[in-house]
Amino acid sequence: FRKKNQKTIILVNKTEPSKDSGSLIKRSKALTNSEYSKTKKEVRVFTGHTGQVNCCAFGEEFLLSGGEDSNIFSWDFDTGQLIRVFKGHQAAVTSIVVLPNQKGFVSSDKKGFVYYWEYRSGKSFEVYNASVRHRYGWQIPIVELSLSPKGEIFFIGQDPLPILVWTSPPQQNLIYQLSGELRNPSPNSKNYVGLCGGSAVDTSPDGKFVAAASERTIFICDLATDRVYYYFGGPPYKFFDSPTTVFTTDLDHPLFGRLRKALDKDQEDLGYRHSVLITSLRFLPGFMKIVSSSEDQTIRIWDFSDKKIADPPKIITGHNKAVRSLALSKDGKYIFSGGDDATIRIHHAITGNLVDILQGHHGSISHIAISVDGDHLASCGQDST
Repeated sequence: FRKKNQKTIILVNKTEPSKDSGSLIKRSKALTNSEYSKTKKEVRVFTGHTGQVNCCAFGEEFLLSGGEDSNIFSWDFDTGQLIRVFKGHQAAVTSIVVLPNQKGFVSSDKKGFVYYWEYRSGKSFEVYNASVRHRYGWQIPIVELSLSPKGEIFFIGQDPLPILVWTSPPQQNLIYQLSGELRNPSPNSKNYVGLCGGSAVDTSPDGKFVAAASERTIFICDLATDRVYYYFGGPPYKFFDSPTTVFTTDLDHPLFGRLRKALDKDQEDLGYRHSVLITSLRFLPGFMKIVSSSEDQTIRIWDFSDKKIADPPKIITGHNKAVRSLALSKDGKYIFSGGDDATIRIHHAITGNLVDILQGHHGSISHIAISVDGDHLASCGQDST
């Protein structure tokens, strides 16, 4: 039972709530199971935020949520009890990732700050301040954080900022950028991701690649060489084997002209490229493939296994408004997508076929996340649920 205007997060499980006196969360079957029930129910509602909830992330025994109220809440998702509130952000929280050791997490906000938090003590320190790094001192929102298997945190901002990487927990607080070589970013650096600001970032499950979206284009960087391995924006596809960076907004740079020409030529007619902003990226585990969502209401699966030739992306449709967030089942067989049409759609990752639709939100879904064990799905949205 939900009161009007109540600020909540919905935790969704594929099984109905238990009628037993114990936990309401059933762990009998995982979301990766192919036998999906058509009667999925929300199993717990978390209340406490005083505005839109922008992001959520699972630990092994807790759920974190961040919103427009600048607070991060930690919940026991078995009991629904609020464990603690982390205060420190001075702007809306945009993204949260929990570190593999479960001892800490990292969060970002709309003023361009990134913080590291010790979970038990609640202590935090500043990892990054966009206004200090930016050449004009602008407070550029950090859009998204991504955790690599090695514990590195990759993050990207809305303005033409570089893909930044931070290794945690730190012996010293060093920030590196991916450009053409790893080095500390300077205010006068001209090495930026893509042609415009970033909108999404993700790291591959094997830790070999990081992908970033810039407007309608996806760049995939090989972390072993710190070079662009592949990009998708519609054919002609290019493999840049030059050691010189292509993360640049320097109009005099020789590769800028090549990149811009390649991105613009015949792409709209072929229909491969997203027509508007890319909102989320996720690498498919076990495949050289990446999934993207966009405000154009589509989900696309791109194959980058062949550096010379690429097939057209598999296009998944069904949402009737912008798609805002993607998540993958633990085994990579299913794609979960949430969007402005207030639904979460489940598609088979190989065939693209629709498996199920989760409904309940009354506004745009801003973020979805899968639990560490793969059994549960959390969603948060514009309707403060």
